[in-house]
Amino acid sequence: LELMVKDKNYHFLESTDSILIKVSTPWFNAWWFYILCVALFMVIFYLFILIRFKTLAKRAEEKYHFEIQIAESEMRVLRAQANPHFIFNALNSIRYFILKNEMNQAEFYLQRFAHLMRGVLENSKKELIGLDKEMEYLQTYIDLERVRLRNIFSYNISIPQNGMVDKIFIPTMLLQPFVENAIWHGLTTLKERKGKIDIHVECLEFHTLITISDNGIGRKKSAELKAGKTQLKQSFGISIVKERI
Repeated sequence: LELMVKDKNYHFLESTDSILIKVSTPWFNAWWFYILCVALFMVIFYLFILIRFKTLAKRAEEKYHFEIQIAESEMRVLRAQANPHFIFNALNSIRYFILKNEMNQAEFYLQRFAHLMRGVLENSKKELIGLDKEMEYLQTYIDLERVRLRNIFSYNISIPQNGMVDKIFIPTMLLQPFVENAIWHGLTTLKERKGKIDIHVECLEFHTLITISDNGIGRKKSAELKAGKTQLKQSFGISIVKERI
């Protein structure tokens, strides 16, 4: 700042004086502030990339374990439906019909059994199957059980004829454990009446309703009978269905 002085006559004197005033640069314009911003941005970017990679890796690991669980569940359900116990009983039934010289029964049973086994093996690699095919294999299974149990029950399958069933897909052999439970825990112990199973498919606007009902002894009575048996083969069919869903 330069200072000039006037005399009493208002004339400027030749002598002048000056004062040096230093104005500091604002902090947001300082060089160190720019360097700090760049460094902070790099740290945030690095943390973002690190977290992103960890998240993706965790999701990939979860997906891998989930796929493993699905694969194990599918294999378990295949073993549950085509288990050695069922195959053993089926072959014994064929042997029984042959020994009794009931060739028509033996031929019918063998054809249906081969059809069911072929369907189970072919569809074991598929995630989904058409509901019409599922009902076809389910009917084959029921026919086999009817023949093996000497027609102690009848059944009825009600499917809408509007063409919607062909467009619906579900996991293969999803319904079989429920029908198996109805037969072996509800109908095989009936004495006063003949057993009956009703399977009803209803295609609604946003979902499909499949109802399986029977006139068996009921869950309470079945539980009492099972409680009185010391040796009972445990069935995992329903729990496997829940895992698959």
